[in-house]
Amino acid sequence: MNSKRLRNIWRSIINLKLLELRKLHIGIKNCKQCILHKERLNVVSGVGHYDPKVAFVGEAPGKEEDKTGYPFQGESGLILYRWIDELRLLDTEFSILNIVKCKPPNNRDPMDEEVSTCTDLWLKKQLDILEPKIIVSVGRIASAYFLGKEFKSGILTYAGRFYGDYYCLPHPSYFLRRGSKPNEWEPYLTKLKEKLDD
Repeated sequence: MNSKRLRNIWRSIINLKLLELRKLHIGIKNCKQCILHKERLNVVSGVGHYDPKVAFVGEAPGKEEDKTGYPFQGESGLILYRWIDELRLLDTEFSILNIVKCKPPNNRDPMDEEVSTCTDLWLKKQLDILEPKIIVSVGRIASAYFLGKEFKSGILTYAGRFYGDYYCLPHPSYFLRRGSKPNEWEPYLTKLKEKLDD
């Protein structure tokens, strides 16, 4: 097969992925399948590349995310992007998503029913299209979702380790609450760095 034909096939795959992601975004934007849609300002469907090496998945939008429509804003976002820099990921190598796409009221955890509805309708489809090589669950809610029955304790029990293609990290807010310095979160990135450097 000649290089021109390969380029055309690859271009068609890219266009198809982008089209499917656009359709999903429109669906997410109009979703009213759980009570979270009632108070949202914006849905937060995700950001990043259509063909990522790594997909970071957080739990739910907060106040700033609800305002902007983008995941991981504010101080938590600064820490997450610092981690991405430390992992030496290019802009074309990662995406950032959430378990649920609308802000829960009063910054509460999303309920099991909300998680189930949103992941079945949207997150699973996003990940099927993106096909990341590694999924990094950021925080307790995301890690509990991906690990399922295996998740029986606090996030720190699982953080910094691989479970198949899943890798668990504490939420950046954990380090913010503790006033942590970078050397306190770096050990949680070690095995992920090693895998990405292979």
